[in-house]
Amino acid sequence: MPRFAFALIAVLVLASSALAVDPPEDLGLGVLGIFTAPLATPESDNFLEGAVTGIPYEFYFTMYHHRLPTYKLGGFECQWRIEPADLEYQVVDVEFAREDAVNFGDYHNLMVGYQFREITYDVPIPLFKATIIFNEIPSNAAIYLEPSPLESIPGEMAYADHLRPDELQVMKPNTAGQVFDEPVFLINNTVQVHHTSMTSVKALFR
Repeated sequence: MPRFAFALIAVLVLASSALAVDPPEDLGLGVLGIFTAPLATPESDNFLEGAVTGIPYEFYFTMYHHRLPTYKLGGFECQWRIEPADLEYQVVDVEFAREDAVNFGDYHNLMVGYQFREITYDVPIPLFKATIIFNEIPSNAAIYLEPSPLESIPGEMAYADHLRPDELQVMKPNTAGQVFDEPVFLINNTVQVHHTSMTSVKALFR
């Protein structure tokens, strides 16, 4: 069972201050971050201020520092949640960066495989974009990453190479110490997120 998702992938293979976000620090493992744009750039942030109800907000989940043996992403597993748990919101859509993505999970619990290989080399990989509408104004809210309930690698998020789906790789959250009990993205919260790479202060928000 732990390798169920990637077995499916194998089948597919064969058939208050604004912060300018720096890329995550490379500590030898894949790192998944959440940004207001597809990549960590001076135009993107790891937090959202002034969020209100009734407006769709886009959150981009991007992996840095992959260790793909053949540079071709075959699939990934992760889960995300918003705290506080009783915050009312709706996920309008989860859109994948590639049209051939097949999600065996749901909007929050993602177990994704790709039908076609695509060379990525050592560049950041935008995995998916979640569009959310808040039904109430979020106060001191945050997005957390965690392993999929499947846990192909126990206690870890995971990804795999398209041509070597059985060689699972660990994917860590973009937090200080790359731990799951710290938020990756803050919403209407004045306390900055401490990531693996310290960000520089810049009055810029997109």
